Amino acid sequence: MLLDTLDERPAASWSASRTGLTATAVAAALVVMLLGMISVATNRDGLGPPPAIPSSLPLGLLYGAPAAIGWLGARSARRPLLTAAGLLYLPLAFLAFSGVTLPFLLPALLYLRAAATREPVASQPERRPPPGRSSRRSLIALAAGLASVPIILWIVVSLGIFGVVGLVVIAGLAPALARRVQPTPADRSPGRPAGTMRAQLLGALAAATIIALVLAAGAAAIGTTEERCWIRADTPSGPVFRQIPPTSTITLQAGETAGGCDGGVYTPAGIALESGLLAGAIGTALVTRARPTARALPTPQ
Repeated sequence: MLLDTLDERPAASWSASRTGLTATAVAAALVVMLLGMISVATNRDGLGPPPAIPSSLPLGLLYGAPAAIGWLGARSARRPLLTAAGLLYLPLAFLAFSGVTLPFLLPALLYLRAAATREPVASQPERRPPPGRSSRRSLIALAAGLASVPIILWIVVSLGIFGVVGLVVIAGLAPALARRVQPTPADRSPGRPAGTMRAQLLGALAAATIIALVLAAGAAAIGTTEERCWIRADTPSGPVFRQIPPTSTITLQAGETAGGCDGGVYTPAGIALESGLLAGAIGTALVTRARPTARALPTPQ
């Protein structure tokens, strides 16, 4: 259940960390590819002035923040951080009408699956590999996540929305098909351990705060954009651009070669506000990561 994913008790350390680190690797690779596509699209015509603030900066911050939060959650096996990262990528996956952000559904699902991994009870401790083997398996998981990104993009470009739906279904069903999930004694107990409700409320508060700050940061960057019009004049030393007030009609004078208007130009105030809100989200994640975990009390015999 969703409340279980918001519990501040740590998830099963190895399973949650492996899935969370894989999700972080996939998300980081997708962010780099998204920024590359934005850079190519921005510099395609070459007629207009270079933007004072590249579009890749606010979008890179917006899409990179959930990956950083998810990485903190994977390293500490904190359910609220993994849940917040997964829930944040769900709306961000549908931000672009072109569909280029749809692959972010995969790290969203992986983060939520990592958050839903249950903690093993003390009577049945989780089998963990030796430290050296654990590090090697973590590197293998990260490499596999990075290598899967080109395949994911090829499937999405070739099949469109059907490819996205297929990837989500496969990612959701594969772990369940690979092994049978056995109920633990804690699941079969008639009552919840003491302190569970308080841990869930604290986890829900932390996750809600992080999600609200990141979404507010995106709204701040996008909501403060403005329209800028310009006129270009070619000189022996290179093109010179002159900014003019926004208008629907542009009249060129002698020596001027081009003119136009750019909508949705990011402003320094919007980027500063976005950065501050994202810093607050990361700070909340660090506090949540460092907070002592709420352990379940033993069930009376």
